[in-house]
Amino acid sequence: MAIVLLAVPTFLQTYPALLKPKPRPRPEGFPDGQGGWPLYFAPLAFRNNRASDMVYAWLILDVALRLIPATSNFWR
Repeated sequence: MAIVLLAVPTFLQTYPALLKPKPRPRPEGFPDGQGGWPLYFAPLAFRNNRASDMVYAWLILDVALRLIPATSNFWR
């Protein structure tokens, strides 16, 4: 279960940006597609979600390997 801690560095990079208020004017170069400006924080949140999703996928794989009788001793 300690593998979940691998998502902490991405969270620590993302969290300070989420604490700042959304700028009033749209920043130069900010994409305007698919909702664009109203969803200013969405790309940051999705970056953190992608990192943690991969960690959870490995966690689920680990649990599955321990529950299947043929692979129950996989990590030993």
